[in-house]
Amino acid sequence: MIKITCLLFAASFAQAASFDITQYGAVGNGTTLASAAINKAIDAASAAGGGTVHFPAGTWLSGSIHLKSNVALYLDQGATLLATALGPLGGSSSARNPMADSRTSLFRIASSITAGA
Repeated sequence: MIKITCLLFAASFAQAASFDITQYGAVGNGTTLASAAINKAIDAASAAGGGTVHFPAGTWLSGSIHLKSNVALYLDQGATLLATALGPLGGSSSARNPMADSRTSLFRIASSITAGA
């Protein structure tokens, strides 16, 4: 029974891997778009069977991010996920999708809350 418990614990630990967005090129200065790096970290966590995408303290400017199953986001105290209204090619997101303005506004409200505050 002890061996089974240890194996289950090891399997749980392996799934709880952390993927720091800075390791994928994100810069938390509030002006550099981090969407691609965030999505790369999410993809890596998903490919590993799940894990946590970690946002250290900073202001992370992002467009659309695509969450996947078994992937969690963790924002350290002092981390802010700041939404941009720009579309993927730098144009207005409303030109792509007329509903984007309302979603972006909601995302801005939600993302203005910093973790740990």
